[in-house]
Amino acid sequence: MKIFFTPSVSHLEPFIPGERGQFKIRKFNDGELLVKLEDHVENEPVTIITATFPPSRHFCELFFLLDTLKQQEAHIHVIFTYFGYERQDHPKPNTARGALVITNCLKQFQLDRITILHPHSHVIKELLPAKYVIPYDLYGSLIKELMIDTIVAPDTGALPACTELAQRSNCKLAFVEKERLGNNQIQPLAVTIPENAGRALIFDDIISTGATIIQAATLLQEQGISEIFALATHSFINELGLQKLCQSPVQHLWISNSVPSHFSSADVSIINIAPALVPLTEKLDTDN
Repeated sequence: MKIFFTPSVSHLEPFIPGERGQFKIRKFNDGELLVKLEDHVENEPVTIITATFPPSRHFCELFFLLDTLKQQEAHIHVIFTYFGYERQDHPKPNTARGALVITNCLKQFQLDRITILHPHSHVIKELLPAKYVIPYDLYGSLIKELMIDTIVAPDTGALPACTELAQRSNCKLAFVEKERLGNNQIQPLAVTIPENAGRALIFDDIISTGATIIQAATLLQEQGISEIFALATHSFINELGLQKLCQSPVQHLWISNSVPSHFSSADVSIINIAPALVPLTEKLDTDN
């Protein structure tokens, strides 16, 4: 079985064993892309590891690669370390239905399997038949090392994953309650904390501006929690957001390298997500 890595995940390639699939991408002066397969994989199982950040370019690369593989009738498993456009799963009237458009594009290739790492949207599961994976075991090692005793869900959307992580890690669960004010504004109301909560880890799928995690950390501090850490699978935070986070009650932030991340801050550590991906590629080989 051959594994194809799109340019969006080239940073992960050294950490994942297996025979490499070969293809070339050519970019013309007007920005047009040409993808050419340089392997023979007729009727063979293949795995594509990809991310969609930034989504506009990388979805196009992926679709063209899928087309070349389908021409050889390969059996395809696509692993998304990050799947874009999930936040466009509830579009307003006269607004493009981004999540629906992208998932419909993928369906046309009749893929054998799709795996998405830590999805943002619950609606996406209704739009696209896929396996959704959160690397709980990988994060559990960090929780044990930090001696965390409380997992904190910073909003309702994060609650199912935080509940599962807390159960697997034998930790207590805390969660933030919020009120929607309209115009995409959300006001944090309170945080529900179990008795004897000590070292707390705020867990979320994405950190973008850092505002959600900062709000949760501030509420925890107001309730007497002094040791507060944060963990997010996907990170798109910029320098300004990181500066605000470093000035908040959050003592340290952990992010995975599901997309490339380059930080020189002593307040941020990067978790290599590759060990969680390796079994996914091996399983496809076993099934075939």
